[in-house]
Amino acid sequence: MSSVKVLFWGTPDFAVPVLEALIASENITVVGVVTQPDKMAGRGKKLTPPPVKVLALNHGVKAIFQPEHVRKNIELREALTALEPDISVVAAYGQIIPPSLIAIAKYETINVHASLLPRWRGAAPIARSIWAGDEETGVSIMKVVKALDAGDYMLQEKTPISAEDTLPVLTARLAEMGARLALTAIKEIIAGSASWTKQDESQVTYAAMLTKADGHIDFTQNSAYIMRQVRALASWPGTFAMFEGARLMIHQVLPMSEARNWPRIPGALFTENRHLYVATGDGFLEIKELQREGRNSVSAGMFLAGMRQDITGKVLK
Repeated sequence: MSSVKVLFWGTPDFAVPVLEALIASENITVVGVVTQPDKMAGRGKKLTPPPVKVLALNHGVKAIFQPEHVRKNIELREALTALEPDISVVAAYGQIIPPSLIAIAKYETINVHASLLPRWRGAAPIARSIWAGDEETGVSIMKVVKALDAGDYMLQEKTPISAEDTLPVLTARLAEMGARLALTAIKEIIAGSASWTKQDESQVTYAAMLTKADGHIDFTQNSAYIMRQVRALASWPGTFAMFEGARLMIHQVLPMSEARNWPRIPGALFTENRHLYVATGDGFLEIKELQREGRNSVSAGMFLAGMRQDITGKVLK
C-alpha cells in the first residue's frame, strides 16, 4: 500500500492512541488535524490545549485547525480540501461534521466510535454503557453520515465490562482497540475490500452528553446502580452529594462485606473503625475515597480523622 494521506478529527484522550497509530504507520501521512479550541481548565483556569493538539504539535504536524464551529465554515473547507486527503478519520471530535466536509476525503470518512453500534449512538457511549450495567461494549468503525452515528459499519470488536472498570480504564482500553481497528479499516478501504453492514434501527439507543448534574448521587437508588454511576463518571463530571451545605465528591465506593443492622435511611452515614458507610435504597455502601470542596481527595479514614465530631447519622443529600 502506497502512502495514504489522512485527515484526522479528534479532541480528547480517547482520540490520542488513534492519532498516534496513524502517525507511527509507515504507510500513512497525517496531512492535517482538526481539533477543538483551547479551553480554560483546572483551578487556575489556565488556557489548555486539547490532548490531540499536544500530540500533533509534538510530532510536527503542521496543519492544525481549531475552529469554533465547522458548519458553514468556508475558509476551513477550502483549507482542508487543499490537503487532498484520501481518508478522513474521526475519533471523538466533539462537533457534528457537515456533509460538505465529510465529502472532502477521496475514498471515505470513517468514525472510530466507542460502542457496539447501533447501541449508544451519541456523545458519551463509554460512560453510558458502564452506568447502564452493560456486560460488554466495544468499538465500531463506521461511515460518517449526516445523521448522528447512523452510518454503516465495517468493523466491530467487543470487550467485556468488568465490575472494576471505571471510565478512564475502559476509555484507555477502547482507545487502543480503536487505533488498531482504524489501521485495518484504512488498509481495507484502500484495497477495495471493505464490507459494510447497515445498523438495525430498531436497536438504536442514545448516549446523551454528560452534564455536571448527572454526577449528583440519589441514595434512594440501589447500591449496584450507585456503584455503576461512580465508576461511569469517574473522570468527569465526578459523583457528589451535599454534606453540611457543601459539595462532597465521592470517588470510590464498594459493597459492604458484612451485613449491619443499621437503620436504612438513604444517604445516612455510619462509621466503624475509621471506615465510612452510607445507606442506599437497598442496603449500604462503603465510601473509600472522597473529597471536600477546595481540598484534595483523601481516604475515608483520613476524612474521618479530620472531622471534629462523629458524623454518624448525618445524611448526604
